[in-house]
Amino acid sequence: MLAYDGANALDIVGPLDVLSGSIFTRDVSLPDYLVEIASPEGGLVCTSPGGLKLETKPLTDFATRAIDTLMVAGCENIALAQRDTHLIDWLKQTAPHCRRTASVCTGAFLLAEAGILNARRATTHWKWADTLATQYPAIQVEPDRIYVKDDHIFTSAGITAGMDLALALIEEDLGVDVAMQVARNWVMFLKRPGGQSQFSALIPNGEASSDAIAHTVTWIHDHLDTNLSVEVLAAKCKMSARNFARRFHKEIGVTPGKYVESIRLQAARSHLETTGSTIAAIADVTGFTNSERMRRVFLRHLNISPQDYRTRFRY
Repeated sequence: MLAYDGANALDIVGPLDVLSGSIFTRDVSLPDYLVEIASPEGGLVCTSPGGLKLETKPLTDFATRAIDTLMVAGCENIALAQRDTHLIDWLKQTAPHCRRTASVCTGAFLLAEAGILNARRATTHWKWADTLATQYPAIQVEPDRIYVKDDHIFTSAGITAGMDLALALIEEDLGVDVAMQVARNWVMFLKRPGGQSQFSALIPNGEASSDAIAHTVTWIHDHLDTNLSVEVLAAKCKMSARNFARRFHKEIGVTPGKYVESIRLQAARSHLETTGSTIAAIADVTGFTNSERMRRVFLRHLNISPQDYRTRFRY
């Protein structure tokens, strides 16, 4: 695991603990993985956000050693890490000789800076996905994935997704039975429900720049159980439907229809997580009008039915 000052602690210890945990699945005298943490200079690195210090080995210790799996941790101030030429040059020289290379969260930016993700599919924390795609247009960024495998290169989403990635590596190396036992030991899903989707990435993050669109967005949130067609919303803004749709897409980043569906989906999820209301009642109050329509939207976006979602995520 490649670490450095400011790296996220859980990006490092989460995946490594999962990999180390494979020894508990059966009676063996040696672990399946020897896990080590490297940093540019070695010694203690101060991780974020809590300042946990981890002992590391210097990169020079690995100059002549074969590395099976190279993992790269992420951090919040990824721009600073991207400018660490020592780090990036070492990745450029080392990664091609590893059986596989993986990143956790924003660690994908370091792989990208080293050219390792060029012409590949990759993911990162949903909050950083657009930035990764903008800075490195040669990468096909998939923002709604928990992890992505492209040949021998793995990238994972935000923080705890590194543990999902570690389970995927165990399954690839040791089989599904061992991976399932490790997942059970860590009280994890072997594969998260939702077809690998990062549920948070489904929320549109655009911000209205005009009062008319801003007021319309607020009105949408307060009237989910009413007719929210483009024509109705346009009339609220005193615009033509065509002009309203164009303005809304420009300011919010998605069409009015997609925005309304995503907000209804988030509202339905909240009801499923926190209330005992029937599926039909939730469909009605969130504007889906019937449970079948809501079920289709859940399956399309999350690959999970409303009832299964409630079973897994009810508080």
